[in-house]
Amino acid sequence: MYILIIDLHIYYKHRIVSLLILYISGVLTGSSFYFKQHTIFIVLSILFLFYFKYKKDLFLLLIFFILGFYLVGNETKFEHINPEYLNKKISIKGSLTKNPEKRKKSQRLTIKVESIIHSDKETEFNSKAVFYITDEIYGLYSGDRVVIKNVKLNEIKEFKNPGSFNLKDHFYKQRILYSGFINKAYQIEVISENSKHNPAYRIQKFRKHFENFVRENISHPENEILIALTIGEKGGIPNDIRNSFSFLGIAHLLAISGLHLGFIAIIIYFSIKWVLKRSTYLLLMHEVPRLASILTILPLFVYTAIAGFATPVVRAFIMISLYLLAIFLNKQNNKLNILGSAALIILIFDPSAIKTLSFQLSF
Repeated sequence: MYILIIDLHIYYKHRIVSLLILYISGVLTGSSFYFKQHTIFIVLSILFLFYFKYKKDLFLLLIFFILGFYLVGNETKFEHINPEYLNKKISIKGSLTKNPEKRKKSQRLTIKVESIIHSDKETEFNSKAVFYITDEIYGLYSGDRVVIKNVKLNEIKEFKNPGSFNLKDHFYKQRILYSGFINKAYQIEVISENSKHNPAYRIQKFRKHFENFVRENISHPENEILIALTIGEKGGIPNDIRNSFSFLGIAHLLAISGLHLGFIAIIIYFSIKWVLKRSTYLLLMHEVPRLASILTILPLFVYTAIAGFATPVVRAFIMISLYLLAIFLNKQNNKLNILGSAALIILIFDPSAIKTLSFQLSF
């Protein structure tokens, strides 16, 4: 339940926040499951429309309400597989949406499915699926198109224990509806590699080389902890180490988040600022702190890419970048608008983020 207090006279000072409120109202209204739960939020937003005295901006507010309503409705439309293909041996054609993820005893592939092949008949299909394999696989990167032969697809189901982790909902928020198990690596056939001139490919390749370098030159399990802290790949951390971190209440440190990115942003900012201050010309002709703030965004983006564009990292990058941009534009005093802008950008690209605990705690 959201509690919202709207003070109309501060609209122009916090215009972004007002647009965010209407956008969230549209998202919640467009999601029928969450409509009843958030009725108060929606009603207050509608009242905000009726009592808003600057009618010339009413159209803009309505646009954001409709945008939220449309986007959340559009993203929850999934293509479901024909039931006759479920739990039967079929072949899947699609592309990897991320590098193979190392798990405790297996690797996980996330595939954007393009088509299903069964009895020499190929049927177009637009959805996502995850596949698990215990064999070691090499040379696969995000963007590679593959055919996975002789696998069974099953719907992802939630656990029956009350209060347990909802696996189905977790994957549903990522638009993943199905899962399967690959017995052997030879079942995966690469039909086209992601362009080696593609920056994303180079970043993924760098991540893999970094992982291999750390594992070869640092003893276990310290190497796995370092990999988790630097590029966010924590699948290789032993269970006893994970349990120790959880027992001490610091398990969150193993996942790259706003805390890590904030430290890195501070280091980059002050390093660039120190370098710029070596120039007498820049000190006399420019405001070095403003210049350093805008120059910090690019290396911060590069690190975000190296960290795999994980959702918490992207969210932190957006928030930090907007604040740095505000410093450059001399607008950093209106922190509420900066925060509202970050939330609005995140929700435009991923309306379902409003339902996640991490987003709600962040804002």
